[in-house]
Amino acid sequence: MSQRAELLKYAESYDPSYYVENQVVPAALRVLKVFGYTDGQLQGEGKQTGLGSF
Repeated sequence: MSQRAELLKYAESYDPSYYVENQVVPAALRVLKVFGYTDGQLQGEGKQTGLGSF
């Protein structure tokens, strides 16, 4: 995989959603799953609440 890596300024195409879905979310989910977070919540699905709900 590291052989395919390119610097952003040289990359022909860049898909940030790919990296979020396949690298950021799985890594964060390993930690946050303990606190009851789900994959959908990390990707913005669901309802956002404010501090007033506490």
